[in-house]
Amino acid sequence: MQPPILDTCVKNLRTLTPPPHCFVLGKHLCRSRPPIKNFTAEAVQEELRINSQAFLEEGGGNLAVDLEKKTLWLTKIISWYRSDFGKKNKDVAATLLQWLRGADKEKLEALLAGGKFKIRHYTYDWSNVAKTSKTYGQ
Repeated sequence: MQPPILDTCVKNLRTLTPPPHCFVLGKHLCRSRPPIKNFTAEAVQEELRINSQAFLEEGGGNLAVDLEKKTLWLTKIISWYRSDFGKKNKDVAATLLQWLRGADKEKLEALLAGGKFKIRHYTYDWSNVAKTSKTYGQ
């Protein structure tokens, strides 16, 4: 059972280790396309899950499974915070699996069941960040 979000936030502030979906959510919010705009105290865990799910499902270099080549392709952001998602490839995949559904979930489950696999990362496209950023003070 997960602790209530306030307990989680206090713990994370003390240890500086936010849950992995905070990084996924952070990028998703920066792209100004979150499926929900306001989090509520009553449902914040579910709202974080929905945002993480939307981020992984939106395509464009966030997640892809290549069963033939036994490779999990992920956004570069996951590599930057790898230790928060897991030490071993199977741990990273298992962490991400909780936010997947449908074909992506089935493919990732098959990849996990198939034994060893590689994780590769897409090159991060900084131009998307620049296009959506705002200039302040003018």
